[in-house]
Order: sequence, then C-alpha cells, then structure tokens
Amino acid sequence: MDIKIPEQAVNYLINILKAERYLEIGVASGGTYLAVNCKEKVGVDPHPQFEGILKMTSQEFWKTSSEPFDVIFIDGDHSFGVSQGDLLNALNFIHAKSYILLHDTNPEDVTYTISGGRADGLYTGEVYKTVMWAKQNPALDYITLDMPFGMTVVKLAKNPNLLKEEPDYSFDNFAKERDFWLNLKSSTSETLDKFVKDQKEEKCKKISKR
Repeated sequence: MDIKIPEQAVNYLINILKAERYLEIGVASGGTYLAVNCKEKVGVDPHPQFEGILKMTSQEFWKTSSEPFDVIFIDGDHSFGVSQGDLLNALNFIHAKSYILLHDTNPEDVTYTISGGRADGLYTGEVYKTVMWAKQNPALDYITLDMPFGMTVVKLAKNPNLLKEEPDYSFDNFAKERDFWLNLKSSTSETLDKFVKDQKEEKCKKISKR
C-alpha cells in the first residue's frame, strides 16, 4: 500500500503496533490529528483551532510528566533548534517499542527551507537538519518515507550508519547526499512493516544472547 500523507503513516504504525497512546506536537487545523485512530490521543499546539488540544508550546509540554506514548508525531516549530529539542525531549516520553515521526524532513530545494521563500507559501523549515543531527546518535535508527516533503520514522535501536563527527548542516551538503542523510525508502506499508520487523528481530537477538 502506498503511503502518501502523514495520517496514513501514523495510522498504519498504530495498527501494526497495536498502539494505545498517541501524541501530536503541532496540531494546527487538525488535518492529521482528527484522522488518527487511537485509544488515547494528546495534541499540543500554542494556537489550537478546535477544542480538546493542550494550548501550550512543545517546550512547555515537555516540562510536564506523562505516561510513555507508543507513537509521537512531531510537526511543530520547523526551526532546527526547536525540532531538534522536540526530538530530544520526545525520547523521555517513549518506551523501548515506541516510534517517533518527524514531518517535513525532505525539502525539494532550498526555497522550502526559508520562511516566506516561496510564493505558494509552502515551508518545511530546517527539520532536515534534525535528521542530520540524529545520525550522530548511536541509539537511534531511522528511515525516511519518500512522500511529499518527507516523513522520518525514528526508533530506539543501534544506529547502523553512525556519524562520528558534527556534520556540515548547509543545504548544499544535505542535497548532495540526500539519500545518505535521510535513509530514503519507498513510502509504502511494506517499508514500515520491514522497519518494525527489523526492530523486533534485533530485540530477539539481544534476548537470545543473555
């Protein structure tokens, strides 16, 4: 099955994981949030456009306490500093089998990364830099679904392509080795199935070695 929009990826993960707790950072008009089917949903946005959403920034939310979430979707402030902070803080709100999704990680060209840089108003910001940064974390593995604007799916697992030095975060460097930085994969349910299966198999190997 092709996955073309964020809610398809989120719902597919929730379904195969049998997830019960979902967190969304940056709800906006609710296009994704309202389409997500999960037993318990928490939405965070400083300017919610409907009821039932926590009216606060992600930085304020991360200072609260919560039971771990099974799936977290991050689509809030698209600056490097905040999106990086959201990913870091989200790690304190998950368990070993959780998944974190980052939206807008694959800008087609540099105009998408500049606020007001395009006449059509489309903006992905600097979230791609957060993915580049994540390549330095030995405990994070990820793939990026090659859907419009990109969706990076992160799990707690050994990083198979660990970068041992700070990268050049320029867009030119990113664009030259886009596949390397994002670990681009076809945006299908089969891709997600394999990514989840690989994590389960890795955990089985660890258990068998004990």
